[in-house]
Amino acid sequence: MVGLGQYFVTKNYHNTSDGTFGWYRGDHPYISKRPQHKLQQLYYRTGTHFHDYQFLAQLFWVACLGLLILGFRVTGSTVQVLRLAWMLGLTVLLLFEGGRSRLLIQFLPELLLLLGLTYQSAWQKLMRLAHVFVTK
Repeated sequence: MVGLGQYFVTKNYHNTSDGTFGWYRGDHPYISKRPQHKLQQLYYRTGTHFHDYQFLAQLFWVACLGLLILGFRVTGSTVQVLRLAWMLGLTVLLLFEGGRSRLLIQFLPELLLLLGLTYQSAWQKLMRLAHVFVTK
């Protein structure tokens, strides 16, 4: 059981570690031509700002997860269904997806809706936490 748990933790790391949901990890490059303008410099793997994109994508992913955690007190039925759908998506990804998380992109609408519904509660909690740590 411990080995299976370690396998799933490692698999989840490979699915979400670079913030791009595994799109750039594969058998061959997804885009092989040279970047021509600034936007391509950001998104193409051979672009000069690709690592900036990876950093920003990972920062966005961590911020979204942080807001979801802080907004956990919201318990409406719609929010609960969206949480269940998101957990199902992560479970399906861990069980059936082979180290790439392209399937996770199909569950991003649920994540964005969930973020929208819990954002106000999460922001209030974040401001209370900031007030506690700033005033001490």
